[in-house]
Amino acid sequence: MLRGEERFFENLCSSFRLADFLSLVEQRRNGSRQSFDVSLFFGNDLNAGNFSFAKKSQGGKQVYYIAPDGTTRVVIRPGEYAMPNGVEISPDGRTLYVNNTWQQPGANFIWAYDVGENGTLSNKRQFAVVNLKPDVLQAANPADRLDSGAHGSAVDTDGRYYVATRTGVQIFQPDGTYAGTIWVPQYPVSITFGGPNNDVLYMVGESSVWSIHTKAHGFRHPSGMN
Repeated sequence: MLRGEERFFENLCSSFRLADFLSLVEQRRNGSRQSFDVSLFFGNDLNAGNFSFAKKSQGGKQVYYIAPDGTTRVVIRPGEYAMPNGVEISPDGRTLYVNNTWQQPGANFIWAYDVGENGTLSNKRQFAVVNLKPDVLQAANPADRLDSGAHGSAVDTDGRYYVATRTGVQIFQPDGTYAGTIWVPQYPVSITFGGPNNDVLYMVGESSVWSIHTKAHGFRHPSGMN
C-alpha cells in the first residue's frame, strides 16, 4: 500500500479540464470525461442538494452523452445503477467505465462498456470488484453491505483505473485486476492527476486535500488519444 502524503494543493485547479468545469456549472455532474471526438460523458447526482426540479425533468440517476454538436441524450437510463458515478474513458477511447456508489443495482462493481460511434454503448460487463470495509460487510441492513462509497475516478496513460472509495483510492489494472490502495485519513470523494508532469495524484476528502507523486502519468482527453 501507498500512504498519501498531505501537501499544499498547488496546481490543483489547473489539473481540471474545461469540460469538467462546464458540466459542474450546469448541475454538479459526476466524473465528466471527454471522448476522442471532443464529446462528453457524464452522470448526474440527484442526491446532492435540492434537486427536486431535476428529479422531475430527468427521472432519476443516469449517464448522458453530449455530442460534438451539443445535442444530449441518455446512454444509461435510471434504474440500471443505484448511484452511477466515476464515469471514465480508457486511453484508446474504446471503453467507458462506470462505478456504483452503493447498494443495488450495480453492487460494489466497476462496470465497463464498449464505446461505439456517436457515443453508443454496448457489451456491458463487470470490470472489477471494489473492496469493502469490514464495518460495511457487517452492516445490520443487508442492502448496506454493498456500500463501497465508490466515487470520483481517473485513468493513467497505461490504462489503470483509479477510484475513490471508503477504503482509500483503489487502483485496478487495465484487465480489472486489483493493483493496490492509496490510504488517506478521510474518505476521498474526488481524485485527479495534475502537476507540471501530470504525475501527481490529488485526492479530495471532506475537509482536506492530499497529493502523492506517482510513477504513472494521468491521461487527458482528447490530447494523447491513441
